[in-house]
Amino acid sequence: MNFKIFGPFTIPTRSISNRSRWLEDGNIRHFWDLLQEENMDLFKACGCYIFAIKNGKSTKPFYVGKSQKLDFKSEVFTAHKKSIYKEVIPRERGTPVMFFIARTTANGKFSKPSNNHKDIDFLETLLIGDAIRKNSDLCNIKKTKMLVNLKVDSYFNSKKKMNSSESIFSKMMS
Repeated sequence: MNFKIFGPFTIPTRSISNRSRWLEDGNIRHFWDLLQEENMDLFKACGCYIFAIKNGKSTKPFYVGKSQKLDFKSEVFTAHKKSIYKEVIPRERGTPVMFFIARTTANGKFSKPSNNHKDIDFLETLLIGDAIRKNSDLCNIKKTKMLVNLKVDSYFNSKKKMNSSESIFSKMMS
């Protein structure tokens, strides 16, 4: 159960005004062509991916997905995902980017998609948890209800001032 992080890779967009950009199918083809040049077989791999907006030194996640049964190329820009990206891109300042967390074999090669990769589903849940802490406007619907509603005083989804125990706990867990 090994994973390797790749990115951020810029998602090419077309300007439609001074600030607005749009994602088109031609841009998506160009994205995969560029990715293939840099990382030969990454598009054939499986794992998790994060769509984010990079603005200066800050990068904000907007969607966490998994590619378990299909490779990244078949999963990342499905109609449902494109509709999410197309909603975020025009309203956010910055550059749309994609990170890939590819599952690898013991010898470092990319794992092939399979129904048996339960670790990918688990990793997606972990990543959604971290992403929602960074961006409460995360576009994911599945796996977020409990993460939004769960509160642990001074540690998770809490604005309460920390007491001594909570402060030590928070430092230990961060």
